[in-house]
Amino acid sequence: MLKIQTLRTFVNDVKDTFISDINFSQVITSDKEFVKFLEERKTSENTLLFAVAPDHGLMGQEDRSMYLNYLQFFIIDKSTEKDLKHDAKLDLYDKLQGITKEFIDLILGIKSGEIESNYDCGLFQFFDEETVEIKLFWDGLQCRGYEIIFQMKTKR
Repeated sequence: MLKIQTLRTFVNDVKDTFISDINFSQVITSDKEFVKFLEERKTSENTLLFAVAPDHGLMGQEDRSMYLNYLQFFIIDKSTEKDLKHDAKLDLYDKLQGITKEFIDLILGIKSGEIESNYDCGLFQFFDEETVEIKLFWDGLQCRGYEIIFQMKTKR
């Protein structure tokens, strides 16, 4: 089961060590927390990384059982303009798409050992690339960006 503290450490490390364009990171447990943290942020703090505390399932049998963790992340910018011009929106999505790719590449690099990390042994060892979904996120609370969803197995 992916521990919440491990997830907290990971999102903070993404911000502090790996992706310099991210200026704020937080693990959230509800929509209300998401709204609260977004309202507290200033546009000068863009770009924001949110991780949702994962749901879990159990799979396998007896001594081969593993937890299946359902993970969700948001990489977004907050803007005060409700009606950004079309080209400005596209420019914003282009910027955030690059950061989203960098985020996924980071996970793949940690999994393969190409990127050194201090996480629990093999944190992304069972990351399932085929479950990754990257969705456009727009105009929610004056924010735009990407939502990333995937499944990852962890040992007990």
